[in-house]
Amino acid sequence: VAPLQVARLQVAPPVVARPVEAQPVEAQPVEAQPVEAQPVEAPLQVARLRVARLQVAPLQVAPLQVAPLQVARLQVAPLQVARLQRAAARVAPRVEQAEVALRCRPAAAAPLAANRWRWCLRSARWFDDASPGAVSDVPRSPIAMNADELARAGPAWAALQSLGAIDTSTWERATAWLEHHLPEGPHRAERIHWLTLPVASWVLHHLRAARRRPLMVGLNAPQGAGKTTLTKSLVGLFAELGVRAVSVSIDDFYLRRSEQLALASRHPGNPFLEHRGYPGTHDVELGARVLQALRDGHDVDVPRYDKSAHGGRGDRSDEVTPIRGQVDVVLLEGWMLGFQPVEHVVDEPLRVPNDALRAYAAWTERLDVLISLRMKSASQVVQWRIEAEQAMRASGKPGLTDAEVEDYVRRFLPAYKTWSGTLAKEPSLTLTLDSQRMPVR
Repeated sequence: VAPLQVARLQVAPPVVARPVEAQPVEAQPVEAQPVEAQPVEAPLQVARLRVARLQVAPLQVAPLQVAPLQVARLQVAPLQVARLQRAAARVAPRVEQAEVALRCRPAAAAPLAANRWRWCLRSARWFDDASPGAVSDVPRSPIAMNADELARAGPAWAALQSLGAIDTSTWERATAWLEHHLPEGPHRAERIHWLTLPVASWVLHHLRAARRRPLMVGLNAPQGAGKTTLTKSLVGLFAELGVRAVSVSIDDFYLRRSEQLALASRHPGNPFLEHRGYPGTHDVELGARVLQALRDGHDVDVPRYDKSAHGGRGDRSDEVTPIRGQVDVVLLEGWMLGFQPVEHVVDEPLRVPNDALRAYAAWTERLDVLISLRMKSASQVVQWRIEAEQAMRASGKPGLTDAEVEDYVRRFLPAYKTWSGTLAKEPSLTLTLDSQRMPVR
């Protein structure tokens, strides 16, 4: 388009040059007779206007040149220069999306490298909610790639590989089982290959190296991060692989409702002890007895806690989970598992829970290894917990309202700030989750 404007502009320089050369010093007559100045100013303004119009073309064409696209696909050719600025705003998202599509379409003889796959997956997730009119072949997450390529793009792959924890045949068998049993949801393939399978491979590696069984595995993760879903998937997967595993939550050891009310009455006005959750609101001795029985291979009844009781405030259920005989793996999960007390607390009401945290060493010392799932921002836990409560209400169980959940969860933010860096055991595996509960680097 630009050459057309260049041809038009070629007329302008001679017209502009004549008045400048003919009257180089006669400024006063121009000021005294403004009518005579018009021939001088008019060509200048015309020239400036044409130059300004010409300057639009290279600026607007440049963004289109960064994408490896044919002009016909974007239909830019028919546009006039005057419309380029307006059209570029509409075209830019298509350019970026189409670039992703082209860069992430591997050739049969030359599969993309692992770093390119990571770029492609991130880009595909950016465009999951693409606006109407986006290029039709923009990839969606997951991009069409085989399981091995997807696994290698995961943030834990390098660490697992250096540890020697990857067994290809087991990974493929586990993938098939998880694809059949894991609930549908956003980024399901990534959740399989970047979270569930890495954790499973890591546990199995330590199980093979363990001198005795069961392997006692701790899972520290924020509220609402998906701890229960993860451990449930692992128990089922391990059974498919011939490994007997059980999962236990520290929530199972919450005080009974009557005991919780008595605790709150002994500390009136303390927001951290008013409801369940903080250190001091568990039956630590009960938890230690259950963990020791599992460790010794004895029969034991694991208590259950019903979070839907008393309008969502919760109570210990009369039902139990019977565990009979020796197991291979015990998965203990909890938001504060492994936390240790600090010497000084800023918030005075936090002093009592901080002191109570010392007793929880009875749980941590029975663990062999620890996994830590961290969050990028403490604000994530609020939304996660609201979503978990909404899911419970949707299942037909009574639960807290969104406002009640937010009030409840925000009381835990000081705890994360105070204790998150105090884990008693150094985690052998640490993954950081984004707002979608997806592991990131």
